[in-house]
Amino acid sequence: MFRKIFLIIVIIFSSLSLFFISTNHSPADRKFITATLNKTPLKLELALNREQWFAGLSNRPKLCDNCGMLFIFPKPAIKDFVMRQMNFPLDIIWLNNGSVIGYDENLQPEFEPYTPHESPGLVDAVLEVPTGFVKNYSIKIKDNLLYEKN
Repeated sequence: MFRKIFLIIVIIFSSLSLFFISTNHSPADRKFITATLNKTPLKLELALNREQWFAGLSNRPKLCDNCGMLFIFPKPAIKDFVMRQMNFPLDIIWLNNGSVIGYDENLQPEFEPYTPHESPGLVDAVLEVPTGFVKNYSIKIKDNLLYEKN
């Protein structure tokens, strides 16, 4: 009986460890850029691959006022985003070729089932910023996100 309980505890601990290792990268693993949107400076973490796209800002404790995450995709497509395992609300800004094509404001953290938020058209990048950003900085359709592309 004790062996079974011990084995179950080991399995649970191992699973949780793998989960946190895969979703919480150290700052050294993260790539940041500076950008501007509507003359507002931003510090953005890049999400460049499937693992980073899936994790996004999930499980983060907070986000500074002029910080965000920029998801960059290899080709334009319709994208769905959810507020999986979020600890704070967000504004999502949909981009194509650096230009704002739409936004969703004040998206609240959710638990399953998740509400998909679909891009209003083809996007090659998505910007997640703190809730209120779109309103506070008067973000509009056709505004441009400016940053150096590698």
